[in-house]
Amino acid sequence: MGHTKKFTISIIILILGSCGGVGHVQFYNFIPSKTDVKQELIRVINFNGEYTAPAHWNHYEDGKDNLEDIFIYFKNGPKELYRVGFNNYDDQSEYKDKTTLALVAVFDGHLWHSERDLTRSEESRIEKRFETEILSKMKFSYTLE
Repeated sequence: MGHTKKFTISIIILILGSCGGVGHVQFYNFIPSKTDVKQELIRVINFNGEYTAPAHWNHYEDGKDNLEDIFIYFKNGPKELYRVGFNNYDDQSEYKDKTTLALVAVFDGHLWHSERDLTRSEESRIEKRFETEILSKMKFSYTLE
């Protein structure tokens, strides 16, 4: 698939996802810039390698179309890989004063699951885990969308 076609598909998915059509799990809004939020998120993930995916899960990161994706591995029960992504709306005025981070999907070792695949209790557990183990360790606060 050509670069242009991949880019177009990625944009369509992002647009649908921002409207709730693709099945994100949750959106989180931050006031600081995307660069600052991304650096802080990566700092938390990489601290002592606690949330870095092991080598045998790394191939699930290959081939991703969206360069904004970040993967977070939870090794303690249940073992999961979370895919999060930043908005690409830097040029739109309604996003000028906020950075939006989406909890996009969860990989259980076999399959990727998004909002449409999860029960409400699974979704709540995943959101709580992400907020408690990752977002609470960041120096920036957030609001839910």
